[in-house]
Order: sequence, then C-alpha cells, then structure tokens
Amino acid sequence: MVVTHGGMLDIVWRTARGTGLDGPRQSDISNAGLNRVRVSGEAVEVLDWAGVRHLADLPEQPVYDQTKLVVR
Repeated sequence: MVVTHGGMLDIVWRTARGTGLDGPRQSDISNAGLNRVRVSGEAVEVLDWAGVRHLADLPEQPVYDQTKLVVR
C-alpha cells in the first residue's frame, strides 16, 4: 500500500497512458479512492482507478465550495 497526493496520482496516470504532463487532468482522482497499478521495469499499467466502493456505507460528506474561500 502506498498513500499519496492527487498530484502524484495524476503523474502515475499520465505515465501509464503515455501522455505528457501538459494539459488538463484526464482522470478522476477521488478522495480516499483506491487505485491499483502494476509496474514492470519501465512499464506502468492501470489495473483499477478511483475505486470508491469501500466508502459506500459512509454518511454523506460535506462538499466545500472553494470559490467562497477568501484569503485576506
């Protein structure tokens, strides 16, 4: 098991798909999501991505509107 930040997950996804680091994100990155990859030599393969089934029984979580945050 490895726990990491979404930015690193984005790089793993792009490496596995052979896309560059420029441009918008092309994958879902779920909070507490499970992502499975296989690394063999230089090859990175996505086995499962952004799995959230393990969170199904949790109560609904708040969603914060980031546009309302004001830095003073």
